[in-house]
Amino acid sequence: MATIGFLTSRELADLTDDDRLVVPHLARASHVEGALILQPYVEEVETDGEWSLLFYDGVYSHALKKRAAKDEFRVHAEWGGTVERATPPDAVLADARRALEAAGEKFLYARVDGIVSARLGGFCLTELEVVEPELFLRMDERAPARFAEAIVKRLERGE
Repeated sequence: MATIGFLTSRELADLTDDDRLVVPHLARASHVEGALILQPYVEEVETDGEWSLLFYDGVYSHALKKRAAKDEFRVHAEWGGTVERATPPDAVLADARRALEAAGEKFLYARVDGIVSARLGGFCLTELEVVEPELFLRMDERAPARFAEAIVKRLERGE
């Protein structure tokens, strides 16, 4: 299995169009064997947060907004980020559904993460989590029952 390394968004934000500056940044990640994934820094992660929309057996369950702490760009709790239940705008929900459908498979569970950026044309998929995602069941009191229902339906269909 190939190891995948990451440059942080801040490291990427520091890059310029001068290709000579890319080499030192990649060299800092020289401990990585295999491919590198480069994800550009997008300001809206810090200013507006990141959406997470949960689907069970293809059916929308609930959503939340993850926000970074002040002067931080990572939305994860270990970096001071917060999570709050939220109702996505219709366009965000529709785009999340399209992203899930584009995967071409009906997953038992999936979390569609993304940001909204007018500059980038609206909802931008950042991750489609289908293997061990945080399902944020605690964020919606009915979510555990909906998830259990999805499991039962799968079992009844013999899947």
